[in-house]
Amino acid sequence: MSCRAFARRIEYQCLKILFDRFGAETVELNFIPTPRNSPLQEFLQVVAGGSPATVEREGFEAKCPA
Repeated sequence: MSCRAFARRIEYQCLKILFDRFGAETVELNFIPTPRNSPLQEFLQVVAGGSPATVEREGFEAKCPA
C-alpha cells in the first residue's frame, strides 16, 4: 500500500475484510522492515505489537477506529 492509502486508514478495512471473508481468528503478516515501509511498521505496532505480526481478531477489533 502506498503512504496515501495509509493516510486514509484503509489498512484497517483491508485487515477487517481478511478476518470477515475468511472467518479467521488470526492473521499473520510477515515482511522485512525497511526505511520505506515505516507506515506499515507503525500500523503493525498498533494492532499486533510489532513484526513479525500475528494479529488476533479480538484485539484488532478493540483497536480498530470507528
